[in-house]
Amino acid sequence: MKTTLLRLANSSEFGPVRSIAVLLLILLAVVLCSALHTLAKPFWYDEICTVIVCRLPSASEIWKALDNGADSNPPVFYLVARLTRQLVSDDHLGYRLPSILGLLGTVFCIYVILSRRVKHLSALVGATFVLCTPLAAYAYEARPYALVLGCISGAILAWQRIDDSGLYSLVVAGTLAAAVSLHYYAILVWPAFLIAETSVWILYRSFRMSAWAALLVGALPLLFFAPLLLKLRQYYGQNFWAKPSIKEAFLAHDWLFTFGGHWGVLFAAGMTVIVLYVSITKTAQSGGSGHRQAAVDVLPIEEQTCGFRRCE
Repeated sequence: MKTTLLRLANSSEFGPVRSIAVLLLILLAVVLCSALHTLAKPFWYDEICTVIVCRLPSASEIWKALDNGADSNPPVFYLVARLTRQLVSDDHLGYRLPSILGLLGTVFCIYVILSRRVKHLSALVGATFVLCTPLAAYAYEARPYALVLGCISGAILAWQRIDDSGLYSLVVAGTLAAAVSLHYYAILVWPAFLIAETSVWILYRSFRMSAWAALLVGALPLLFFAPLLLKLRQYYGQNFWAKPSIKEAFLAHDWLFTFGGHWGVLFAAGMTVIVLYVSITKTAQSGGSGHRQAAVDVLPIEEQTCGFRRCE
């Protein structure tokens, strides 16, 4: 068994074609399992709100309903869900189809991101690890969460390759704009991108105008939907039940990694320390010249701090 695993991990035996084939089989299984869940699971309260808003006769009526506090998402999500419902006759599958697509996009994008830096088998394991988190359960909910993560994953993939082509800047702008047009909380990923881009600017003396412009353009939909967001504050701000706190930020890792007690945050903190230590050590050993080597066997420091990888 050990010999088989070692041979499988060898990149020459588990190359891109085989890894893509396995990934597609996994994604097919995800589609089938998610579809079965959507057909068997009744709508719950939040999803009923989605269905009610989607069934309004026009986009202007959807805007009016949201302006009156009918639900808490931007109108683009309801237009997307209504479109997929028109393509699929079953209510449960039709309204939840965007979430299934979002999960598929997230797994695929993570695989592509990782495969540029690690062996294909490692990339496959890293991408499918997402299916072991609570995100998998959001693939059969008529809410925007999985689709938002799919958009953010696409933005990370494009940002990783932004030096390869100017088209990737457009993809970054488009995917980030789509994410914030699906859920207002998507704007919370901007600090990670801003820190990463600032790190590139400082460490490599490279001010990438196209990247900064993409981040700016990607945030513009939030200004367009600001009136709806302010109305939500007016309706629900005084009695908002899920008030943020520092404690909740630490408990998020326990929820994400489904550990008991507080092992989730300890696991996340431990992995962060290990990765940062390895990255800083390798950077110091390379001489710290400020220029990239032709072959890099460790993630650059700017992406260690922000959770994703800049390409060569």
